[in-house]
Amino acid sequence: MSSGLLLLAETACWLFGRPIDNGFPSGFFVTRPEVGYTSAPGWNAQITRIRSHNVSINSEGFRDVEWTKGSNERGILMVGSTALFGLGVEKNERLSERIASYLGTTVHNAGMYGYGSPQALWALREFCDRGDHKMALYVHEYKLTRDDFVIAPARTVVDGTLINLPNVGGSDATQSQSAFIVERLQLLALRAFLAYHDLSPRKLYENWRGLDSFDEQYFLNRYATTSNEHSFSETNIKKTAENIEKMQEVARRCGVKFALVLLPGPFENRFRQDEPSTRKLLTILNGVAIIDARHVLPIDAKILIPGLDYFNPAALDILAQYISASIK
Repeated sequence: MSSGLLLLAETACWLFGRPIDNGFPSGFFVTRPEVGYTSAPGWNAQITRIRSHNVSINSEGFRDVEWTKGSNERGILMVGSTALFGLGVEKNERLSERIASYLGTTVHNAGMYGYGSPQALWALREFCDRGDHKMALYVHEYKLTRDDFVIAPARTVVDGTLINLPNVGGSDATQSQSAFIVERLQLLALRAFLAYHDLSPRKLYENWRGLDSFDEQYFLNRYATTSNEHSFSETNIKKTAENIEKMQEVARRCGVKFALVLLPGPFENRFRQDEPSTRKLLTILNGVAIIDARHVLPIDAKILIPGLDYFNPAALDILAQYISASIK
């Protein structure tokens, strides 16, 4: 980023006031060497992400109650990424809580914003025997075969801010990590400022064309490129398959059943076609139980809350009903 642009951004911030972070507050994430980062243990506050919602973090760094043994029942451990974490929704609206309600059992949620299969594998190894579990579920979405979800750890925390590390997503390999981090922090500051004042390029485009037209064109282009495009490479798909098969082995050693849960991407739901990366993943997996929920929602259902990439609570409830029925 040029010094002139940074100076302009700093001047604008001084003139119009500091931007308010409408995503994760600084300090919400902390470093965790094994997986790059996690939520700050014991954190409890309101987060504004389109709408305000409460987020409380247990002592292990996950948005859930404490995981203890000794209950009279054996429940379910779920591992996964943003959709499982419940970005933008209240705790009782999440997939895990809805499944717990339909099955009448305890469901522990080890989902984390931005985690991929490497981190999910770590979480299963770490927590499989921390509670009374009879089953483990890995919740997968097509985008989790993208570069930044397969390379682990692909993110870290600097001054309470979550950022991507170098060499993820095509960044310059010759750039030093310290310079890269400084640049990313500067870009995040500018992005936050533009978003706060409704000047972000995506927001302007959505206001002009409409969110649905943006999404539809994106997913049509995404499908046309096939799974061989750079960030959804066959190498990533094979690595994801290996991690899922390792999860199954970890679960077996813990004495619990294991299943892969496939959530729908917007393209899969809207056009009723399989994402290329997921289709390829299923041809590679060997002997893994699969709960395929990709085509469960009505075609006109809004999977995502407009403006952000988290699931609609109404859609999560329909998916939870299907997953619960598949487990029984």
